[in-house]
Amino acid sequence: MKHSRLLKILTGSGLAILAILAIFVMVIRPSAQESNIIKGPDRIVDTSKLFSLQIPRGWYGQLGDHGINIQNYDPQKIVFEHGKPLNLPKDNVKMEIYLLELSNGQTFEQRIFVEKSRVTIQNEEEIYDFGIVQGITYSTEFSRVAAFLICDDKGIFVNILPKDSGAIEDALDILKTININSTGSNCYNHN
Repeated sequence: MKHSRLLKILTGSGLAILAILAIFVMVIRPSAQESNIIKGPDRIVDTSKLFSLQIPRGWYGQLGDHGINIQNYDPQKIVFEHGKPLNLPKDNVKMEIYLLELSNGQTFEQRIFVEKSRVTIQNEEEIYDFGIVQGITYSTEFSRVAAFLICDDKGIFVNILPKDSGAIEDALDILKTININSTGSNCYNHN
């Protein structure tokens, strides 16, 4: 009888500890995600350590598993209702920046053709001067796209959303701050 009473106490305590642990994980986990937000002015380095970009004052950057997001608003302050943001600032803009890998023997132009085949193009591509390198821009149904080569086999591909934001040029200016961190012979050192 004493053992069953002890078992009930331990089971009850175990459930309480489990509940506390679950609350701890729910509360602490978001702050770990929040800590990956970099507030400008600062420099953000991609996860492969191949390139970095300058984040200006008033802009925020986040490293993801597959790229970098940079936006001109604090993503932690956005309120959502049914998945829709309620308080995005006027002229908000978000940049989704990816490293674009070229297949063996594939040219940059061929890879861009593949990317363009996945969306509806709104205008012809234009040559754009990103300061240290020339690339292209074009608009899709939802975004302005910027792309340029940084290595013989790698490029940068950027979706800038929304495509009609008044801050598009500011976003393109951030791309002009790129530093290529690789000293490999197949990468263009722009430092």
